[in-house]
Order: sequence, then C-alpha cells, then structure tokens
Amino acid sequence: MMQVFNPTGATGITAPFAPRLKSMHGKKIGLLSNGIWQAHRTLPLLQKLLGQEFPMSKFEVITANKDIQDEKTINAIVEQEYDAVIVGNAA
Repeated sequence: MMQVFNPTGATGITAPFAPRLKSMHGKKIGLLSNGIWQAHRTLPLLQKLLGQEFPMSKFEVITANKDIQDEKTINAIVEQEYDAVIVGNAA
C-alpha cells in the first residue's frame, strides 16, 4: 500500500469569501496581479475577453506585484470602489 502526502500543508480559513456578484453587467472589476507566472500576458488577455463578454462593464488590471498584501495596496483598491476584484491568474 502506498501513502501519498500533500506537501502544501493545511490552511485555516480566517474569513469567509465575499459574496459573488449576481451579474458582472455594468460593474467595475479589478484584476489584481501579483506579477507571478506570465501575469503581464494573462491578465490583459482576461481583461480583453471579459470586456468582450460584458461590454457595459469596466475591467482594470491592478499591478501590485510583491506588495499585493500591503495595506497601501488594499486601501488604494478600496478607494477605487471596485464592485469586485479577481485575484491572480490561476496558472
């Protein structure tokens, strides 16, 4: 019998996810980049494709790189009054 262990470890959930939007129609959506793995290509492409799918919405790439969890970055995102923010590119 072979045992396989997950090397990523456990992650505790400290806060629930934000509720999903009922629709992206007419919304302002941020695409938050940490700059990892081709984000400079994938997020602008996602911006273009979502813009075609939801032409009445606004999609903006937010480049945070290593400062993605910095308080100043988070406050700047809040000040821009996005309806939602998509984080990362799930590569």
